[in-house]
Amino acid sequence: MQSIQDDYNTQRSPLTIAEYGRTVQEYVTHIQSLPEKEERTQMGASIGKYNGNT
Repeated sequence: MQSIQDDYNTQRSPLTIAEYGRTVQEYVTHIQSLPEKEERTQMGASIGKYNGNT
C-alpha cells in the first residue's frame, strides 16, 4: 500500500527562515536560479508584497 504523502518534512532540508514556511523558501530558491537579474528582482519584490513587508 502506497502512502498518500511520500514527502515528509523530516526528509526535507531544514528551513532557512521558519517563519515564512516551506512554500516561500521554495519560491526563493527558484528565484535564485533565474538567469536574468531583472526577473529575479521583480520576483523578489513580489515575495515582499506577498508577505506584506512592502
